[in-house]
Amino acid sequence: MPILNKEQKIIALFIIGALLLGSILRIVFLQPVIRDWLTAYDLLYHQKNITVTLDGAVQNPGTYTMLSGNTVKDLIRKAGGLSKNAAVTAFNQILEDNTHYTIPFATAKTNRRVNINTAGIKELESIPYIGEVKAQRIMDYRNNHGAFSSVNELQQITGIGAVTIERIRQYVVTGDNHE
Repeated sequence: MPILNKEQKIIALFIIGALLLGSILRIVFLQPVIRDWLTAYDLLYHQKNITVTLDGAVQNPGTYTMLSGNTVKDLIRKAGGLSKNAAVTAFNQILEDNTHYTIPFATAKTNRRVNINTAGIKELESIPYIGEVKAQRIMDYRNNHGAFSSVNELQQITGIGAVTIERIRQYVVTGDNHE
Protein backbone atom coordinates (compact mmCIF):
# COMPACT_ATOMS: atom_id res chain seq x y z
CA MET A 1 0.00 0.00 0.00
CA PRO A 2 1.48 3.36 -1.03
CA ILE A 3 2.23 5.91 1.68
CA LEU A 4 0.60 8.75 -0.30
CA ASN A 5 -2.16 8.43 -2.81
CA LYS A 6 -2.09 10.33 -6.11
CA GLU A 7 -4.03 13.31 -4.78
CA GLN A 8 -1.76 13.64 -1.73
CA LYS A 9 1.35 13.45 -3.95
CA ILE A 10 0.02 16.31 -6.10
CA ILE A 11 -0.69 18.39 -3.00
CA ALA A 12 2.79 17.61 -1.58
CA LEU A 13 4.46 18.60 -4.89
CA PHE A 14 2.41 21.78 -5.01
CA ILE A 15 3.49 22.70 -1.46
CA ILE A 16 7.17 21.96 -2.22
CA GLY A 17 6.96 23.99 -5.44
CA ALA A 18 5.33 26.90 -3.63
CA LEU A 19 8.03 26.82 -0.95
CA LEU A 20 10.79 26.79 -3.58
CA LEU A 21 9.19 29.59 -5.56
CA GLY A 22 8.70 31.62 -2.36
CA SER A 23 12.36 31.13 -1.40
CA ILE A 24 13.56 32.19 -4.84
CA LEU A 25 11.31 35.27 -4.86
CA ARG A 26 12.43 36.16 -1.36
CA ILE A 27 16.09 36.04 -2.38
CA VAL A 28 15.49 38.04 -5.56
CA PHE A 29 13.36 40.76 -3.97
CA LEU A 30 15.03 41.03 -0.58
CA GLN A 31 18.60 41.02 -1.86
CA PRO A 32 18.57 44.79 -2.65
CA VAL A 33 16.99 45.52 0.74
CA ILE A 34 19.60 43.43 2.54
CA ARG A 35 22.37 45.12 0.51
CA ASP A 36 20.98 48.54 1.53
CA TRP A 37 20.89 47.50 5.18
CA LEU A 38 24.47 46.27 5.01
CA THR A 39 25.58 49.46 3.27
CA ALA A 40 23.86 51.61 5.92
CA TYR A 41 25.43 49.51 8.70
CA ASP A 42 28.84 49.76 7.07
CA LEU A 43 28.51 53.54 6.71
CA LEU A 44 27.39 53.96 10.32
CA TYR A 45 29.97 51.77 11.99
CA HIS A 46 32.89 51.70 9.58
CA GLN A 47 33.25 55.27 8.35
CA LYS A 48 36.67 56.15 7.04
CA ASN A 49 38.30 59.23 5.60
CA ILE A 50 38.20 59.57 1.84
CA THR A 51 39.84 62.11 -0.44
CA VAL A 52 37.80 63.88 -3.13
CA THR A 53 38.41 66.78 -5.48
CA LEU A 54 35.81 69.42 -6.24
CA ASP A 55 35.85 72.11 -8.91
CA GLY A 56 33.48 74.11 -11.06
CA ALA A 57 30.85 76.45 -9.68
CA VAL A 58 31.89 76.42 -6.00
CA GLN A 59 33.42 79.08 -3.77
CA ASN A 60 36.61 77.16 -2.90
CA PRO A 61 37.51 74.42 -5.40
CA GLY A 62 40.12 71.97 -4.19
CA THR A 63 40.86 68.59 -2.66
CA TYR A 64 39.08 67.70 0.56
CA THR A 65 39.11 64.93 3.15
CA MET A 66 35.58 63.75 3.86
CA LEU A 67 33.93 60.83 5.68
CA SER A 68 32.68 57.89 3.66
CA GLY A 69 28.92 58.18 3.38
CA ASN A 70 29.01 61.96 2.88
CA THR A 71 27.23 63.35 -0.15
CA VAL A 72 28.22 65.88 -2.80
CA LYS A 73 26.00 68.33 -0.89
CA ASP A 74 28.22 67.89 2.19
CA LEU A 75 31.30 68.45 0.04
CA ILE A 76 29.85 71.66 -1.44
CA ARG A 77 29.09 72.91 2.06
CA LYS A 78 32.71 72.22 3.10
CA ALA A 79 33.91 74.10 -0.01
CA GLY A 80 32.10 77.25 1.07
CA GLY A 81 28.95 76.71 -0.95
CA LEU A 82 27.98 77.20 -4.57
CA SER A 83 29.13 80.18 -6.57
CA LYS A 84 26.52 82.65 -7.83
CA ASN A 85 26.59 81.20 -11.34
CA ALA A 86 26.15 77.54 -10.35
CA ALA A 87 23.55 75.40 -12.07
CA VAL A 88 20.95 74.24 -9.59
CA THR A 89 20.81 70.47 -9.53
CA ALA A 90 20.49 67.58 -7.05
CA PHE A 91 23.61 66.80 -5.03
CA ASN A 92 22.58 63.66 -3.15
CA GLN A 93 25.20 61.38 -4.68
CA ILE A 94 27.34 59.52 -2.13
CA LEU A 95 31.03 60.46 -2.42
CA GLU A 96 33.52 57.87 -3.58
CA ASP A 97 37.19 57.85 -2.58
CA ASN A 98 39.70 59.45 -4.98
CA THR A 99 36.96 60.86 -7.22
CA HIS A 100 36.80 64.22 -8.97
CA TYR A 101 33.48 66.08 -8.90
CA THR A 102 32.62 69.11 -11.05
CA ILE A 103 29.68 71.35 -10.21
CA PRO A 104 28.25 72.71 -13.46
CA PHE A 105 27.81 76.37 -14.19
CA ALA A 106 24.46 77.76 -15.22
CA THR A 107 24.25 78.08 -18.97
CA ALA A 108 24.85 81.61 -20.10
CA LYS A 109 21.84 83.29 -21.69
CA THR A 110 23.98 85.04 -24.28
CA ASN A 111 26.94 84.11 -26.40
CA ARG A 112 28.67 87.37 -25.46
CA ARG A 113 32.26 86.89 -24.34
CA VAL A 114 33.81 88.84 -21.47
CA ASN A 115 36.67 91.20 -22.32
CA ILE A 116 39.18 90.57 -19.52
CA ASN A 117 40.85 93.92 -20.23
CA THR A 118 37.75 96.02 -19.56
CA ALA A 119 35.48 93.88 -17.35
CA GLY A 120 34.71 94.78 -13.77
CA ILE A 121 34.62 92.34 -10.85
CA LYS A 122 30.99 91.25 -11.35
CA GLU A 123 31.48 90.67 -15.07
CA LEU A 124 34.67 88.66 -14.42
CA GLU A 125 32.78 86.59 -11.84
CA SER A 126 30.26 85.67 -14.52
CA ILE A 127 32.98 83.67 -16.29
CA PRO A 128 32.74 79.96 -15.41
CA TYR A 129 35.53 78.83 -13.03
CA ILE A 130 36.24 82.44 -12.00
CA GLY A 131 34.99 83.34 -8.55
CA GLU A 132 35.35 86.45 -6.46
CA VAL A 133 38.98 85.79 -5.49
CA LYS A 134 40.21 85.05 -9.01
CA ALA A 135 38.25 87.99 -10.41
CA GLN A 136 40.01 90.29 -7.94
CA ARG A 137 43.39 88.77 -8.87
CA ILE A 138 42.65 89.43 -12.56
CA MET A 139 41.81 93.05 -11.75
CA ASP A 140 44.96 93.45 -9.62
CA TYR A 141 47.18 91.90 -12.30
CA ARG A 142 45.64 94.14 -14.97
CA ASN A 143 46.14 97.25 -12.79
CA ASN A 144 49.79 96.33 -12.09
CA HIS A 145 50.85 95.01 -15.52
CA GLY A 146 48.49 96.64 -18.00
CA ALA A 147 46.16 95.00 -20.51
CA PHE A 148 46.37 91.30 -21.26
CA SER A 149 47.88 90.63 -24.67
CA SER A 150 46.36 87.13 -24.81
CA VAL A 151 44.09 84.86 -22.80
CA ASN A 152 47.13 82.67 -22.07
CA GLU A 153 48.61 85.51 -20.02
CA LEU A 154 46.01 84.69 -17.35
CA GLN A 155 48.36 81.85 -16.33
CA GLN A 156 50.46 84.49 -14.59
CA ILE A 157 47.70 84.75 -11.98
CA THR A 158 47.83 82.50 -8.93
CA GLY A 159 45.12 79.84 -9.15
CA ILE A 160 44.72 80.00 -12.93
CA GLY A 161 46.59 77.33 -14.85
CA ALA A 162 46.52 75.76 -18.28
CA VAL A 163 43.44 73.66 -17.49
CA THR A 164 41.44 76.68 -16.35
CA ILE A 165 42.57 78.64 -19.42
CA GLU A 166 41.21 75.91 -21.71
CA ARG A 167 37.94 75.80 -19.77
CA ILE A 168 37.34 79.56 -19.97
CA ARG A 169 38.80 80.32 -23.40
CA GLN A 170 35.36 80.18 -25.05
CA TYR A 171 34.00 82.76 -22.59
CA VAL A 172 36.70 85.45 -22.73
CA VAL A 173 38.46 87.85 -25.12
CA THR A 174 41.30 90.32 -24.71
CA GLY A 175 39.89 92.91 -27.09
CA ASP A 176 38.22 93.15 -30.46
CA ASN A 177 40.36 90.32 -31.81
CA HIS A 178 38.10 87.70 -30.17
CA GLU A 179 41.04 85.74 -28.80
